[in-house]
Amino acid sequence: MAISFAIDDQHFYLHTRNEVIAYDLTLSEIIWKKKVRPRTLNAAVPYWSSYIPDYSKLPNRGTENTIAAIDGFIYYTTDMTVEARRAADGELVWMHLFTDLPANALPGDVILTPGYVFVLTHTNQSRLYAFEPRE
Repeated sequence: MAISFAIDDQHFYLHTRNEVIAYDLTLSEIIWKKKVRPRTLNAAVPYWSSYIPDYSKLPNRGTENTIAAIDGFIYYTTDMTVEARRAADGELVWMHLFTDLPANALPGDVILTPGYVFVLTHTNQSRLYAFEPRE
């Protein structure tokens, strides 16, 4: 099951539990596929969690923007990292290991702005991390 997707002028990117896959823009050909560190499908929705003990198994879940693309690079989160790969060939160029995540939180949404990559903690949204992208 896909967790998130992104698109740029080169490819359509699909982020699954343990892969990032780049397709051509017609979605008819895989350009590259890379194994990545695991990413838990954990779209915590406070409304569901207050009524249903194991809401993570429901088909209706909150969105997770775990991957984004800009300027020839893709950025995505795993359970413990934010990573960058070259869009052209999928080679890993940068990684940050989170060592100070809040309890029961995962690195979550990836937000791109000119010059910065932001990562919001998922589940409790209590932290926002900012990174200057580099190769």
